[in-house]
Amino acid sequence: MAFWPKAKCASMQPASIPTDSREALSQWYRTHADGLERSLDQLRGELGAACTQRGLRPTLKWRVKSFKSLYAKVLRTSSQAPASASERVVPTDLLGMRLVLPFLEDLRHGERLIEGAFNVVERQQRGGRRHEFGYESTHYLVTVPAHIADAHGLDGQLLCEIQLRTILQEAWAEVEHELVYKAEFNPFDEPLRRKLVALNANLALSDIVFQEARAYQRQLQRQLKRRRATFTTMMLRQGEPYRGSPAAPASGETAATQDGDQPDRIGAMTLQPPPEEDFPQYMIPAGGATIDNMLLYALHAHNRGDVSAALSIYGRILQIEDRGNLHAIVRIHRGMAHVADGDYHSALMDFSEAIALNPQSPKGYFHRALVHQFENRLNEARDDLQRCLALDPTHTDALLSRSRLHFDQGRFEAAMRDCDEALALEPDWQQAHAWRRHIVRTMGL
Repeated sequence: MAFWPKAKCASMQPASIPTDSREALSQWYRTHADGLERSLDQLRGELGAACTQRGLRPTLKWRVKSFKSLYAKVLRTSSQAPASASERVVPTDLLGMRLVLPFLEDLRHGERLIEGAFNVVERQQRGGRRHEFGYESTHYLVTVPAHIADAHGLDGQLLCEIQLRTILQEAWAEVEHELVYKAEFNPFDEPLRRKLVALNANLALSDIVFQEARAYQRQLQRQLKRRRATFTTMMLRQGEPYRGSPAAPASGETAATQDGDQPDRIGAMTLQPPPEEDFPQYMIPAGGATIDNMLLYALHAHNRGDVSAALSIYGRILQIEDRGNLHAIVRIHRGMAHVADGDYHSALMDFSEAIALNPQSPKGYFHRALVHQFENRLNEARDDLQRCLALDPTHTDALLSRSRLHFDQGRFEAAMRDCDEALALEPDWQQAHAWRRHIVRTMGL
């Protein structure tokens, strides 16, 4: 669904909402209530689609202000207007929407989306000004796009208030609205006041910690995917371990795993190398570091080709951390580093230890199978691939590796079945398509 053009709004004249009497306002509200509801529902649908297009997945809330709330606000705002004002103030939040997003950085993306898609009349960064317990949120006043207002018979320039909050900001706002704002609650008991202030601070800190965790996770996953893709590519090529494998893609085909400027590939994802400025240095400081940071630095050193630094950091992690599940993960990565260093014996030891520590994980079997296959121990490679696929039948790299193994042993139909199964899971995998064409040519089909 296309998003609305920013430049078009319903009209440059404010909507004609009578506020001089309760009867006139009530009549206007009854006449336009259905159109307001349908307009807001369409606005919500299009904004939700725009969020999805940009990778945002908010919880959307929306409402048309009830007549009771509308009239009460008219009275309240009019009583606060200067005595010289000739007209009552028209509420700007007759239509309201809220985007509730998981992380702080999502708020920035949401703000850019709103500012790029709407005619923004006003932006406010609201915090704890009304009460010391208040929590932040961003409020926009925007004009309802012309195609929506016109479609539902709404004349004049209508405004909609859009709020952006994180999930934790939303939780606090809901409680604050009931406990503090609506009830005009202002506790005199000092211990209770301190508890509310501390709770507010803890929620704000939690938002920051969640954001830091997400940033770390993103960096870690980027390094992991790059490392695994590079390892698999190297094992597929080094010394041409898969006899009869096509040395290069067919004419006109792009090899996502070729050396040079092409990005790495794993599964159906294209992986760009991380910016070097993300890691100005990857050596662990003398004072030590967290296990998470050490693992991230080791992966980055490995991806940059500094295998000795990666091996050193992996070894330090294994010395200072005794959790078996972490040892299994680190040994798999250290095994890949040993492979890059040409030490296949040490790699097999690490992969075997990872399997012993976590026999239900397919990763150790898959990586050990590649080393077996590279060193022409085809029966051992087949057994490990069988175990890997028994644990994870959707492991496409294992399916393609087993297809190559079948091919090397002359079982062309089995090779075709495994390749087709991998393509059924990843239809756009060009490397698998190229391998399938090679099988077809070999079989003379």
